[in-house]
Amino acid sequence: MKIALFTDTFYDPNGVSRFLQDMAKQAGKTGKMELEIFTSTRKKPHLPAPRNVSNVPPRWAFPMPFYPQLDLAIPRREPMIRHFETFSPDIVHVSTPGPVGLIGRKAAMRHGIPLVGTYHTDFPQYIYDNTGIGALRYATKQVMRHFYRSFSHILTRSSLYRDILLGLGLHDIPITVLQAGTDTKTFNPSFKQKFSWRDFEIPDVGFKLLYVGRLTKEKRFLELIELWKRFKSVIRQPAQLIVAGEGEYAKRVEEMKGLSVYYLGHMEGDRLSYLYAASDLFISLSITETLGQSILEAMASGTPVVTANIGGHLSFVDDSCGAVVPYDDEEAWLLALLALFNDPAKREKAASAALKKGESMTIEASFNHFVDVHETLVESYGSIGHLE
Repeated sequence: MKIALFTDTFYDPNGVSRFLQDMAKQAGKTGKMELEIFTSTRKKPHLPAPRNVSNVPPRWAFPMPFYPQLDLAIPRREPMIRHFETFSPDIVHVSTPGPVGLIGRKAAMRHGIPLVGTYHTDFPQYIYDNTGIGALRYATKQVMRHFYRSFSHILTRSSLYRDILLGLGLHDIPITVLQAGTDTKTFNPSFKQKFSWRDFEIPDVGFKLLYVGRLTKEKRFLELIELWKRFKSVIRQPAQLIVAGEGEYAKRVEEMKGLSVYYLGHMEGDRLSYLYAASDLFISLSITETLGQSILEAMASGTPVVTANIGGHLSFVDDSCGAVVPYDDEEAWLLALLALFNDPAKREKAASAALKKGESMTIEASFNHFVDVHETLVESYGSIGHLE
């Protein structure tokens, strides 16, 4: 089986990109299918790119509104289509509803090839969180409904987002919740031995609270900063907040070293694996997670997590793994942090529960489910052959 996957994000520091990179690696490793990734970006990979990635340089590219870390790239359509037709796929998978995704959608419909996609991001809610304008959320819902209504099948990363797709009016399209997974060879407790905190210019002594993700409004990053200020005001022992990621609030974080906040910027590879494994606690206040890839990575690394009570991560997180907190209760967030900070035995128990859950959710199992869904869809269309 040959899958052509179209995505507008691949080398960007986000959970969608990491998931797609994992799928590309697994396809190359297992040989279960031929997966060709079609994308268009002017960005360069931090690590060597998988060989099954076709990056067609964009005609134009500019920062996406409300998400400047992600380029909105207008691809050169002709070379992308030529390569698509040479590859001759059995099925098309569209991962993002952007310009590259539109090319993939149109190519599948033109050639009568089954069209499947993953709803990775709740764009209507994302737009509303950043603007507060209800009319924009409504308009974005209409755009999403129009984009996905011609799909044969839609995947989501969690059951919560299945309900969101139904809320878009896509009742007639089969929806499958893709089994969540992460690379447990990359994220596991053994990485504690790789580095020391001194390698990051962070004191060895003290409690380490980790945040990995975008430093943006929809991730509720400013609320995290305010929570940290309150937390620091009531504890007496040393503690540091470690921030890894990029976003509009980066400069604000750099100014907060006096409050024991350490900004590391974008992290990946073994250094990111160390941060997860060596930290005492991971925190995410976001309520817009379709899955919560960073939360799952922390758990697979044996680190307990404190998260909000809304989001796709609730498909694998509960209080046994740390704490699930009412998202709008400032006092509850502070009490949850203090409870785990003051009780190492409770934290150790939560770490064990997080690890047990995280290491059971492998990228191999997620990849196998991904393959099965596509094979079933191709088979249901009968012997469709390749492009002519």
